[in-house]
Amino acid sequence: MRQRQIEPEKYTETMRKALDVILDDCDPAKSSSKKAAKHLYKELRKQMPMAGAGAVLAEAIWTGRNAYPSDDQRTRELRDHLIRSAVRLPMAADRRKG
Repeated sequence: MRQRQIEPEKYTETMRKALDVILDDCDPAKSSSKKAAKHLYKELRKQMPMAGAGAVLAEAIWTGRNAYPSDDQRTRELRDHLIRSAVRLPMAADRRKG
């Protein structure tokens, strides 16, 4: 996993709300999760305009780890997987545009 590029103090409320929706839905294909992932991706892109897709994805996972810390390994893995799955959808759409 790459190191974080955005300090936790710079996480916006939009990013936190998007993570809440993604992790509450637990289904990246659900429309509310798709919208939340788009918001999270856009916010990260605003703060990391020159970063590659992998760096944005890594930062999304770091954001989730910071907002939802856990001692249980299985919980951490599921959280990371949900965030990764959700953010890949808007990331793929962004790649097709560019």
